[in-house]
Amino acid sequence: MPVTPNPNRSRPPSFHDLDADTFEEMTCALYEKEPGIKSADLYRTKRKPQFGIDAKAERYAGGIEVASCKCVVRIEKGEIDQWSRDFLDHWDTHWKDQDVRRFVLVVAAPVNSRERDNDIQRQLWSAFNPRLHIILLLRSPLAMH
Repeated sequence: MPVTPNPNRSRPPSFHDLDADTFEEMTCALYEKEPGIKSADLYRTKRKPQFGIDAKAERYAGGIEVASCKCVVRIEKGEIDQWSRDFLDHWDTHWKDQDVRRFVLVVAAPVNSRERDNDIQRQLWSAFNPRLHIILLLRSPLAMH
């Protein structure tokens, strides 16, 4: 399903209108445009453990970046924390030894409340590993560029 651009440049397209699979594929395509990224692809297959991510990108300089994609219209209270925890809960058992350099939460919904801003700030400051950067891209995945 195509996403029609909004003629008002201050309002991004409605990425939540995409189906979840297309939104995840779009995230991979955007990742491949990022400087320093060699390749990106969906992580594993449906109904298999994904350890809190949907996409994985290989870096030219070594290491990986991972992303969790949420194609939602609105972000409810506690969802940002939960989505980040879905990844962080697997840190010691799955990700710690895989040279993860960055975790990105890609969300289609706009952030337009102080509560969601507070959730974001809490997650940004909760990183427990100095090599791990938690970046929340919440207006649209195009914010990556």
